[in-house]
Amino acid sequence: MAYVFLIIVLLVCLIFDWNTKKDSLKDRLFLFSVFIAFCFIAFRAPVVGADTWNYVRYFTGEQSYYNYDERELEPLFLTYNWLLHFFTYNGVVYLFVNTLISLAPIYYLVKKYSYNKSLSILLFFLLDVHMTYCVALRQILALSFILWGIIFVLEKRKYHWLWFAFFSLIAYFFHTSSIIVSVFCLTVYFVPISKRWVGIICIIVAYIVGQLSESYSHLIFFEFLDRLNISSIERMSNYFDTSFDNSFAYTQRGAGLAVISIGLFVFGTIDKSKLNNWIVKMYLLSIIIACLFSNFPMVERLNISFSLMLIIVFTWCFENKSKYRKFINILALIIISYLLITFVTRSINPDMNDERRMHPYYWFFENY
Repeated sequence: MAYVFLIIVLLVCLIFDWNTKKDSLKDRLFLFSVFIAFCFIAFRAPVVGADTWNYVRYFTGEQSYYNYDERELEPLFLTYNWLLHFFTYNGVVYLFVNTLISLAPIYYLVKKYSYNKSLSILLFFLLDVHMTYCVALRQILALSFILWGIIFVLEKRKYHWLWFAFFSLIAYFFHTSSIIVSVFCLTVYFVPISKRWVGIICIIVAYIVGQLSESYSHLIFFEFLDRLNISSIERMSNYFDTSFDNSFAYTQRGAGLAVISIGLFVFGTIDKSKLNNWIVKMYLLSIIIACLFSNFPMVERLNISFSLMLIIVFTWCFENKSKYRKFINILALIIISYLLITFVTRSINPDMNDERRMHPYYWFFENY
């Protein structure tokens, strides 16, 4: 029920935000939402989030290995742990610092680019972005540096491309698969999108191709990549090595329909001036990846770098000034309601066999 309580608090903040015109109050509501979200992730027990237990015990010295993977952990991650050991071996402090570093660039992006900051924080949970932040600790640390690189480019800061390369290099030495994310980000930056139909057609085609590829024919592509024997590809191999049964496939079809429905809504309603925005193009890439590789649940660990942009992009739908504005707002509220109902339902009746191990939720001070 902790998740339900969290959503209620964030929803109340959003309702107050929608019912006030005072920017100062909106800012306070946003900061309160950020505080609640931060505490929920930072002060969770190490049993919340599949990989957290291993990371924390490895840091505290309770086990001498991260997991049974024989590959050596990346040098900057090992250096990061070594530096923190000068100050503490405490697992609670460790998760606190990790959360602070990981969420800082998201806070900045939401504060700077979201049309409704309180809504973005709510979507961070409704869209399950928080799950990856509770599970893939090392990868999320790497992502935080890539996001800072993206921020530098978005704001055209001095030597921004050099900074992007620098942050990408840091990310690579935290988690080697991050180089794939950096390359994808760089690629979509230079792909122009000037018409709505470009995004809409990409979404529809990706969904159709994804549904037609259930015969695993696209696994040939990953087998080819695996034979390249590149460390970044090797780290990704587990993402595409997860079997699924018919029930999972059925669930993924439903999730896929939700993904493309929201995507079509976004590309049909956001202002044309934002279509070529880098944030929008990364979000479009996330839809394509989600549709093409819907049979691989672990791919979300790679795709989170792009899909999290939806917490910003979705709020831009409320900027629409056309004569259909009221209708668009109603549709947006229907989508939010659907996400709320889905999240609450899953929280009340969680799948205790879910490998992400987000349920039950415990605070660090509870007996878990």
